[in-house]
Amino acid sequence: MLSILFNQNARQASLSKKIVTQIGICVRPVPSRTRTTWTLLASPSPKPNIDINQPAEPWRQSTHSRGKSSSRPGLVAIKVGMTQLWDSWGVLTPCTILHVDRNRILQQKTPKNEGYTAVQVAAGGKKVKKYTKADITRVGGFVDRDEWRGKALKTLEEYEVEQYEDGYVPEETHEFRLHTSTSIAPSTRLSSLQFVPGQLVDVRGKTRGKGFQGGIKRHNFSGMPATHGASKVHRAIGSTGQCQDPGKVWKGKKMPGRMGGEFRTVQMLEVVKVDRGRELIYVKGQVPGARGNWVKVSDAKKGNMLCKELVEKVNEEAGEEIYPGGEVPYPIFERVEGKDGSGLKGMEVWKPKGDVDPFHIEEEE
Repeated sequence: MLSILFNQNARQASLSKKIVTQIGICVRPVPSRTRTTWTLLASPSPKPNIDINQPAEPWRQSTHSRGKSSSRPGLVAIKVGMTQLWDSWGVLTPCTILHVDRNRILQQKTPKNEGYTAVQVAAGGKKVKKYTKADITRVGGFVDRDEWRGKALKTLEEYEVEQYEDGYVPEETHEFRLHTSTSIAPSTRLSSLQFVPGQLVDVRGKTRGKGFQGGIKRHNFSGMPATHGASKVHRAIGSTGQCQDPGKVWKGKKMPGRMGGEFRTVQMLEVVKVDRGRELIYVKGQVPGARGNWVKVSDAKKGNMLCKELVEKVNEEAGEEIYPGGEVPYPIFERVEGKDGSGLKGMEVWKPKGDVDPFHIEEEE
């Protein structure tokens, strides 16, 4: 019986096909419902037709205090821990110490080759036994092996920072988007003075992993009543859905789950002090992640307070010309051999002192 029905359906299909062919009707095929994919545009948008061999454009300050200025490469640092500092007024400031461990330019990306403008900054060094062919090829394809090799500082034992001697293969690599193309040669060493004391920075890192947590700890739920008939549901999250309509739990509902272990950015942190000898940056406030984690430091997007007046004040209070000509270090700060990364103590640069005593109280007449 099934074979008879199948043969009849096949005959009808072939007959209808012959009729359409004889009449000459053009049958448009039904388009298949395919999902269209889209990609998020790069931010900031790259400028086309930029020659990498051209000299770098002068640094441009934003016309607004919270606007964008000329972008500069950031740094990759290790979170050492937290401490507290007193300034010349006697104000106590909680700070996080970040160690800039052997930061170098690994690769420069241009709109002509990659479609956008950026630089890759490599930091640290792997153990020799952890070298892989991929690591060696990745570095050797851009820089000379002898130029890249560098020693780790031995003056950070007080901070218990774990560093490795051989710095040929970097331990961490990050990319920084730029607004304009700047000609920076690969293997160029970066300094902690890339950020001027007193400016604001954004620090991005991976938060501490908390594992699987309940709704009270993960989303700050209040929980169920402690008494009045609540039986063994004191830390329950309660109802998660509605009635028959819609008859489901909406996506994104706050529920128990894995907490932490995500990349987060803390914005608008002030650079209190820079130790150029030991490559340490002291920023005001807390930074995501545990001690020993790698973080990404860059100029604050919502206004970095970086200007020529700030640089001139830093030079004036330091008593020497730390930043040549009182100009903003753009695109990078030119390192000074024997000072930057020398491991010597006492080479600290503080943020400018305020003009008003914060503890002064005006007497009322």
